[in-house]
Amino acid sequence: MKLADFSVNKPVTILMIALIIVVLGSLFFSRLGLDLLPEIKYPVVSVVTTYSGVTSEDIEELLTKPIEDAVSTVQDVKSIKSFSQEGLSAVMIEFNWGADIYFAAQDIRDKLDLIQDFLPSDADRP
Repeated sequence: MKLADFSVNKPVTILMIALIIVVLGSLFFSRLGLDLLPEIKYPVVSVVTTYSGVTSEDIEELLTKPIEDAVSTVQDVKSIKSFSQEGLSAVMIEFNWGADIYFAAQDIRDKLDLIQDFLPSDADRP
């Protein structure tokens, strides 16, 4: 009851305290470093290979599966998703957060160079 009695007996003091809280709150809020749309780099690398004039089943057998097998051994791989369509193979490699994507991309390039001789010579370079 003392707080209620104090508030009723001293309304100007309570008004000043409330005003100080509002002014300080708005001052600190304006200096708050809040970014509504932060720049996020997703840890994903895509390997796209074209091989024109070949069916999707052959693309999967000749390009997609060997590429998936090669890149699955790279460190910090979270998941591998791929799709094959007529004349196109796309393999998307997702890495764990915090993985250095530049080193991972270089590792993928190295793995793809190792299997380059096993891919069809007519196909474009991945």
